[in-house]
Amino acid sequence: MDRRYDTTLRQMCALADVIKVSTQDLQGLFRSADTDRGLAQLRAGARPGARLMLTHGADGALLFAGSEQWQATPPPIVVADSIGAGDASVAGLLHSLIVFPDQSPQHHLRRAVAAGAAACTVTGAACVTEAQLSLLLPTVTVVQTLGRR
Repeated sequence: MDRRYDTTLRQMCALADVIKVSTQDLQGLFRSADTDRGLAQLRAGARPGARLMLTHGADGALLFAGSEQWQATPPPIVVADSIGAGDASVAGLLHSLIVFPDQSPQHHLRRAVAAGAAACTVTGAACVTEAQLSLLLPTVTVVQTLGRR
């Protein structure tokens, strides 16, 4: 992305309830290899109360909500195809937020990472099923890394 997109990005972040980016997204959006700086800029522009998920591919994901942060480690899987994993993870997060609104951020992040991992176990585009999630959910580790514990 070039600077012409910066205003649109700021406007979208100020409106969004949920923001999902990958490390690569941050590098492209902020035109820098300094993903920590890009993440800080994104969080600073996010609307109060927004949830932000940062995915790291095979290294899992982070979820930010207010001043709290959680880190998830994905389950051990055999990767058939990683195309669509990010889309599946944000779908898993949104599904969890809608279907289980009273659950904890850890719960939502666990479901997001399990959905992303499930998408990697098949070749091509396929919907993640509850059966796949049920198998993977117990193997996703989530720890709070910042904020109340």
